[in-house]
Amino acid sequence: GVSLTEMNKPLTITPGSYDNIETLLSSEGNKIIMKSGRGINDIIQKLKGRDYIIVQNCGLDNEIVSVNGDREFLDSYFTTIFVKE
Repeated sequence: GVSLTEMNKPLTITPGSYDNIETLLSSEGNKIIMKSGRGINDIIQKLKGRDYIIVQNCGLDNEIVSVNGDREFLDSYFTTIFVKE
């Protein structure tokens, strides 16, 4: 498994529609980007060179987990991205 955060590091949670993703990604600590849906392709382009996990439809029969873009997925409102610092 992957820890959400470490003892002295912040964890930032933001919606996928947040306008300033670049600033968020440059901040300290791990990030969770929720409900990424329509903006997911743009967000993924900004994640180049970073470690990230995408979980789509978590807990449902059609759940998809992608580590650093190793799987194809659809645009879905129920998409969460975990970005490791």
